[in-house]
Order: sequence, then structure tokens, then C-alpha cells
Amino acid sequence: MDIDKELKNKALQRLRDKYNCKGLNALDDKFEVSLGEISAELGLIQAYSKILPDETSGQIYKKNNQYYIEANRNHHPNRRRFTVAHELGHYLLHKDVLDEKGEILERSDKIYNEEELQMEREANEFAAELLMPEYKIKELFKDIKMITKLAEYFFVSEIALECRLINLGLIHGGF
Repeated sequence: MDIDKELKNKALQRLRDKYNCKGLNALDDKFEVSLGEISAELGLIQAYSKILPDETSGQIYKKNNQYYIEANRNHHPNRRRFTVAHELGHYLLHKDVLDEKGEILERSDKIYNEEELQMEREANEFAAELLMPEYKIKELFKDIKMITKLAEYFFVSEIALECRLINLGLIHGGF
């Protein structure tokens, strides 16, 4: 087994353990994770929606005992990808809120109360760990210092990548 595959497997195992996510078993050896496969493994229906307001990136909700993830079709594919991973995070971390309140959890620009802010932070952390594993970021950042190139590699927005680099202490930013 090569070192990259071994590190990836360790990173995925850490995510599986941390979030109790058997859906991550759907990932294969290529780097880009298949959010569609993870959603299917978890029994979620994933769709792109034109009807979401522009300030809403996506949402997860439960209807007739089925969970749905929608991402705003009008947003850039990399942003939609992070949004779907974020909503998967909500499912894994906050499913009890969905079940208890039957509320739609959405990723948008609106102001949240402290509980909602914490759930948003947790879902963002999950998405960042899933799409941009620490080992791979650190490995690539040694040679590639251009945020644009790294964002392309991980299929995420430059903002998402920059936040991840800041959170890992690799760069300093003004966020």
C-alpha cells in the first residue's frame, strides 16, 4: 500500500469514527470523494434546485420519512460541492434536530442564534475535513502555495480552502 493511500485511509477512518459515518465506506481510492455515493449509502436524496433564493446555498430536510439535500443550482459547482458536504454534516451531526423539530436546516447568509451558529460551524468543519483532509492539505501546501491551484485540486472554493488553511494554522488571515 502506498503512503498516500495509507494516509487517506487513516483520515477516512478518523472521520468514520468521529462522526460514526458508515457512509464514508463508499469512498474509493481516488482522491475526489463522491458525495453522491455517500448520500446514497446514507439513504439521502440529493438534488440541485433552481427555486432556492440566491442567498441560500443549500438545505437538508425530512419529508415523508425521507431526507433530502438540495444545493442551489445557480452557485458555482465547487460551492455546491461544499454545500452538499456541509448538509451531509448536518445529517450526521444534527439528525436529531431534524427528527425532533422537522425543521429545514439551510446554509445561507441569514443571521443565526447561538445554537444554530454552533451547528453551522460543526457542519462546516465536517465538510472541510471530508473534502480537504489535513494530511493532504499539509502534503500539498509544502509545494503548492497558490490558493487557486489548491482549491482546484480539492474542487472547493478559494474561500473554503483559505478558511481550512487558517484553521490548520498554515496561513494567517483576517477572518
